[in-house]
Amino acid sequence: MYRTEHATFDDYLETKWRMSRSWACRRIQAAETMKVLPTGKKPMTERQVRPLAELPPGERAAAWNAAVEASLTGAPTTKEVESAVSERTGEPPEPAEASKTTLRWLTHYWRLATDEERRLFDNFRAGIGSGR
Repeated sequence: MYRTEHATFDDYLETKWRMSRSWACRRIQAAETMKVLPTGKKPMTERQVRPLAELPPGERAAAWNAAVEASLTGAPTTKEVESAVSERTGEPPEPAEASKTTLRWLTHYWRLATDEERRLFDNFRAGIGSGR
């Protein structure tokens, strides 16, 4: 139906919904995953649902329930969902990447006045980037 007014699906998504194809695909995948989750405590964001999509549909509800039970608040974080998924797949969760926001915040509040402070910060930044 999008072809009546748009040359491509990407053009349709950008013009009508102001989103990229990858974002639209993630949202569609999240909606499909939400269908197999039990009624009750549901994920609040697409990011919470994303790790569950790695599992076969029959295992997603069990992984979500495990994440809910493991959460202290009953509302699991994305990391807690990733952990529940990795328990089922046997693969460790992806290491966190260095956050540009974290580094920007640090450089704003941590005034690097001396060579020693710059050296410490560079070591810290290198540690974040390597996933240590």
